[in-house]
Amino acid sequence: MKKYSPHQASFCALDANVLCLIMYLVAAIFRNSNNYSLLAWVVPVIILFVEKDSSFIKFHAAQILGLQVFWFIVGLVLGILAIPLIFFVGLLILIGYVIYFASIGLYLYLGYIAYTSYSTYQVPVIGKFVSELVKE
Repeated sequence: MKKYSPHQASFCALDANVLCLIMYLVAAIFRNSNNYSLLAWVVPVIILFVEKDSSFIKFHAAQILGLQVFWFIVGLVLGILAIPLIFFVGLLILIGYVIYFASIGLYLYLGYIAYTSYSTYQVPVIGKFVSELVKE
């Protein structure tokens, strides 16, 4: 975990930790929304490209995108598994709900850490890739 000093985003008047918390909340709330799920992808992409100075904000935006890709792949695998395992569809639905609530918990936890401590907690595989990508 790398700690940062409190600072503001370069493109708006929000503190960096508040902006990161908002990104995580948007991802947690709208990830599986039928009408607004694109917000969970678009908000971090816009912030990733608009932010110029803060590697703290860039790291969290890129980590959210990495998690979105991960959850998409998990949903795709569960959907593919549902075809041959049609008799166990109830179990797959239960696994899907557990994964959904775990993802919400992870987003809320990461947002809490970013908000309270100005630090970058790296999710095991995605975090290392993201920190190299944004050159944290």
